[in-house]
Amino acid sequence: MIVRIPDVGFCPRPAHADGSIQVHSHGSPHLHIGNRCVVGFFTWDQRSNSKRSRPDPTVVVARCADTRHDQCTDDYSPPPAESRGRGLPRVSQSDSVLAMNHRDQLKQLLVERSLRLGDFTLASGARSNYYIDARPTTMSAEGQVLVGHVALALLKESGLEPTHVGGLTMGADPIAYAVAHRSFLDGHPIDGFSVRKKAKEHGTGQRVEGGVTPESRCVMVEDSMSTGKSTLAAVQAVLEVGASVLGVLTVVDRSENATALFESEGLPLLSIFTGNEILEAAKSASLEDQA
Repeated sequence: MIVRIPDVGFCPRPAHADGSIQVHSHGSPHLHIGNRCVVGFFTWDQRSNSKRSRPDPTVVVARCADTRHDQCTDDYSPPPAESRGRGLPRVSQSDSVLAMNHRDQLKQLLVERSLRLGDFTLASGARSNYYIDARPTTMSAEGQVLVGHVALALLKESGLEPTHVGGLTMGADPIAYAVAHRSFLDGHPIDGFSVRKKAKEHGTGQRVEGGVTPESRCVMVEDSMSTGKSTLAAVQAVLEVGASVLGVLTVVDRSENATALFESEGLPLLSIFTGNEILEAAKSASLEDQA
């Protein structure tokens, strides 16, 4: 039998937490287990009791309970900002991975990737001196991990207990998929779904895609909310399927009255960030750069 097992080496920093991702002098992230670090995988032939191949250069980004790889959980630390979008980071021993919680990491990523300053017209017709296009964040590999962690944690705190999360395509799609993925890893799956802007004119003619049934308990999601009206239209589409809607979750709430709008429909609005919070984070980052 051929199995794939971790290739480990002694770690000079044994104080690091078990299961954390660290960057040491060998220049790439690796999984920390006790006082050893996983630098790749090699295959082992149990019949001949010998190593079959040299270590695989694959960087480990998940901790597995055993060689069957059937109980993996993410343990994530962000790559340095200058390395994002250029593959795996190659950093010196003097560099370090910034220790922040997932929410702080997501806020930083939104500032870097999604915030734009200038003169903009919003969906409501109002003018604004800033614009948040969350998709460069929510559709990035790093953003998917962070959104999954943070949004799922907020759902758990809310006590809503949905079976499905989703909303109007396409802003809601990456958020729904991130939550679905994270929930499966946590052992309590929540499925994703998507609401088309209009029903298909072919095939099944469905407007709501993803397995929503009359028994489904849904939380609607949005990336950046300015009025909430488009999400409210998606709520109506889900109700027409016969499913129940428990509430609404948005990554950024920059609205003036969306909370009241949804409360009038009996729906709580869960917001990860406000627009002002993202603006304040950008100002703080700018001041730090100038210092």
